[in-house]
Amino acid sequence: MVAHLSATIEEDQYYCKVQSNDTIKIQVTTPESYRKLIKQLQDDKIIYHTYQLKHERAYRIVIRNLHHSIPTTQITAELEKQGHKVRNILNVKHRATKEPLPLFFIDLEPKENNKSVYDMEFLCNMKITVEAPRQKKHIVQCTRCQSYGHTKTYCAKPYACVKCGANHNTTTCTKPSDTPAKCALCGGNHPANYKGCEVYKNLQKTRGKAFNQIPHRPIQQKININDNNQFPPINPNQTPTPMSFIPQTSYSQVLTQNQQSPIMADQLSMFLTYSTRSSTKLPPLHNSLRIVLWNANGLISHKLELQTFLNIHKIDIALISETHFTTRTVFKVPNYKVYHIPHPGDRARGGAAVIIRNSISHHELTHHQNVKFQAANVKVNVKPWPLIVSAVYCPPKHAISSEEYVEFLETYGSKYIIGGDWNAKHTQWGARLTTTKGRNLLEAMNRRNCNHLSTGEPTYWPNDYNKLPDLLDFFIHKGITRNYIQIESNHELSSDHTPVIATLSTHVINQSPVNTLVTNATNWNNFRTYIEDHIIMNIRIKETDDWAKSDLEKAENFAEYLSLVFTPHDSINHHNDKEIEKSLDTPCQMSLPIKAFSPTEVKQQIKKVNQCKAPGYDIITGKILRQLPNKAIVLLTTIFNSMLRLSYFPTIWKFAQIVMIPKPGKPINEVTSYRPISLLPIPSKIFEKLLLNRIRCDTEIHEIIPDYQFGFREHHSTIHQTHRIINKIATSIEEKQYCTAAFLDVAQAFDKVWHTGLLHKIKNKLPSPYYLLLKSYLAERYFQVKYNNAYSSYKLAKSGVPQGSVLGPFLYLIYTADLPTTNNTTIATFADDTALLATDRDPAMASQFLQHHLDLLQEWFKKWKIRINQTKSSQITFTTKRTHCPPVTIDNLQIPVQTEVKYLGLHLDQKLTWQKHIKTKRQHLNLKVQQMSWLLGRKSKLSLENKILIYKCILKPIWTYGVQLWGCAKPSNTKIIQRLQSNVLRSITNAPWYVSNFTLHNDLQIPFVTEEIRRYSTIYHNRLKGHENSCVTELSNPLNIRRRLKRQWPSDLKEHTS
Repeated sequence: MVAHLSATIEEDQYYCKVQSNDTIKIQVTTPESYRKLIKQLQDDKIIYHTYQLKHERAYRIVIRNLHHSIPTTQITAELEKQGHKVRNILNVKHRATKEPLPLFFIDLEPKENNKSVYDMEFLCNMKITVEAPRQKKHIVQCTRCQSYGHTKTYCAKPYACVKCGANHNTTTCTKPSDTPAKCALCGGNHPANYKGCEVYKNLQKTRGKAFNQIPHRPIQQKININDNNQFPPINPNQTPTPMSFIPQTSYSQVLTQNQQSPIMADQLSMFLTYSTRSSTKLPPLHNSLRIVLWNANGLISHKLELQTFLNIHKIDIALISETHFTTRTVFKVPNYKVYHIPHPGDRARGGAAVIIRNSISHHELTHHQNVKFQAANVKVNVKPWPLIVSAVYCPPKHAISSEEYVEFLETYGSKYIIGGDWNAKHTQWGARLTTTKGRNLLEAMNRRNCNHLSTGEPTYWPNDYNKLPDLLDFFIHKGITRNYIQIESNHELSSDHTPVIATLSTHVINQSPVNTLVTNATNWNNFRTYIEDHIIMNIRIKETDDWAKSDLEKAENFAEYLSLVFTPHDSINHHNDKEIEKSLDTPCQMSLPIKAFSPTEVKQQIKKVNQCKAPGYDIITGKILRQLPNKAIVLLTTIFNSMLRLSYFPTIWKFAQIVMIPKPGKPINEVTSYRPISLLPIPSKIFEKLLLNRIRCDTEIHEIIPDYQFGFREHHSTIHQTHRIINKIATSIEEKQYCTAAFLDVAQAFDKVWHTGLLHKIKNKLPSPYYLLLKSYLAERYFQVKYNNAYSSYKLAKSGVPQGSVLGPFLYLIYTADLPTTNNTTIATFADDTALLATDRDPAMASQFLQHHLDLLQEWFKKWKIRINQTKSSQITFTTKRTHCPPVTIDNLQIPVQTEVKYLGLHLDQKLTWQKHIKTKRQHLNLKVQQMSWLLGRKSKLSLENKILIYKCILKPIWTYGVQLWGCAKPSNTKIIQRLQSNVLRSITNAPWYVSNFTLHNDLQIPFVTEEIRRYSTIYHNRLKGHENSCVTELSNPLNIRRRLKRQWPSDLKEHTS
């Protein structure tokens, strides 16, 4: 046979090993040699068995927490979207009840991206956990020859009956059921698959020696890399080095006897699986404690559900609140010990329980049982965690002082973890707001040097939809370092509260590091040298053919990128749309090319980049760009100039990464309560800044952007625009006129900009080279949302100016530059904030002027696909009289009439007394002072210099905003701010009552509010002179009218300083 092998397979591609009982083990090195060997054995009719090739073996995974009602076809489709081809899906059923479980075995076709399946956190809109299958405890047995260590699929041995041991197939056996069976392996009176067979026992002993060398099954690490990302990950995970004890795997094993090799096929498969797994995120189970806290709202009805949860998630200790147990309740959980404390009234409400695994050494402690605290306490004696665990429930209707919290915490010693429903809210641990109980609990924790442990996500989900979710369930711990604890939310148990799982480890739990290209130890000299040596200057521009893609690639890209997130408003006038689209097809006028950039310009622009600015998906920071050598600067300049020459903006710079930031005071369970922050590659921003400078040099900005538009323009501020409106109102009040104003709210102004209409306006206002480049700049822009460590697929932005870009605001100004105006009204815009004012002695005539302008605006809005929120817009009449102007409408809907409005951060009332604005600022300041009392209060140990610095940097800017305008209010109103400043300074210095305010201000060198009003106004009016915008220059002149009222206006403040 060896001679035949040498003739069939090359000598360096196989080797043989003689084993006991004339067994020969042949190991080949290539798949081709394996197939030749199998054919040779079949031709020579040699008895053998082999194993499946590794690259043909299915990649099996286990998916937990996926509901059993989801069709397998839907699961297959979702996995194929992620790039995984499914071979088989099996829904696991309960062994006893045969009920389907939220557990699936899935076999994937072997591919290079199989490991990325462990990165999945959501499937079919459900949060899931992907794990490797557990190791088999039994030895696989062939149902053909009844031997162990292989399967019938890869067996070529004679048949052996499992019943009678004869050489025939089991399915054709005619042995009567009343005759004794005969083992085909040992000849005993039992079937061949009997686990008490001597052959099986001997193999188990041999297998156990090898099995003990295998480490515990690791928990798969969640590595958040977006599978849908068309760009390769910046720091791809490397495959771990195989363990030294793992034997070399074979493609075949040829046997002539029934005696098997001690190395079994399932062991080999297990070795292979372990060698290719990712690095572990958590230590093995015997090195950690998993503790769950949950408010069951009645535990008896959730018994089976809780048992399944404890087993699936390998929970060691469960802390349960609101058990609704009494002294007569009997509650048992298999393999767990239950300690509970009922409500002191022995009624089926409240209560707490600790459910702990039997294998954990522990003993029961004295419980807390009163109307305010119901806590079950257990001492855990397992090393190295000698600590107290406690389940607590605090009813919401009882007030608890900080002293009572301190007394409660003092009973637990120096090392403990307490979890439960505290019914105490504080923003410190992630609650929506702060209550008195939450404030008292935090104070007690600080006094006892305790720490809280929470996910920051809601745990209470009320059945009443008028109530908002909030965080009530969390841990309090002491003596346990936070680096050894990991916490996670879970939504599997059915209650109005969701469970929280904490893992206590004996090792430091490494958090997933943030991807970065540099560290503090980066050698920048080596960096510049490497860039200098490896940079390629002569880069050839890709031809059109190089950009061509197959139909399959196009279909995949379109399916992945299409999205309706950014889409323009529906068109009403389709004829107008066709005319605008047709205008873009007309040839461009001849224009001079854009002046090329120089390396000096690029280098200067790089120096202006903020090094702390968050980078885009490429993780190239401003710090890295500053360290580029001159050769790299020259190459970057060449790329920029090529973009100008070809009128092409690279696609790789059109991908934005969006981070969602919750809006303060908004319900976190609503999508609209989050503000998107877009992050773009910094090199693209540098090019945009250079291009914007070229546009300003080659065009007259004041001819493109109207004077009444103050937004996103140098030397223009919100104070300037508000000052224009106040002067108009002041003039009308002094002349006994009615001034009616409409403040319009544009719906999603920047996100709904119609690209075709924007290009039409760019083509008419800017030279042709800029139009062609900006056309490429707006085309095919994509974005990706990042929430924590999860990434969405890339979506196509069909409308809107790029958020977070440099050119975006300028493009919006071009888009709205042709707003209609009239002679009888005044228009004031700051980006998308639009205000219209009309004045007349007759209130009806003032409203008629305003209505006429609104009608013109409505036609313009329809033409350019812009919508106004009528309900969020407002109309107000500024006058000292009691009558008001008639209401106006827009798009046949009446604009709500208000007595006060907020415009650009300033509150304007009907008589322009500034009383509403000053009171609002005082309330804001009171809240800030209360939040910072621990820093600025009398008991604070912070130095006086730092306290003054905090006041100047945080509190003072709140009231000094717009002080140039509201400073003309009556002294009785301005004294409201003065009183607050005096109180804060007195608290900062802990000054007694007999120290005067003058002494405080003089010693701390803090000016009085009136002095600050004069100083700010003087600086403001001096800067108005010589301004480039005529609308701003007019603000420096006093009101050229006959004054009839004994009141000050903003222009009068300047006169007091002259």
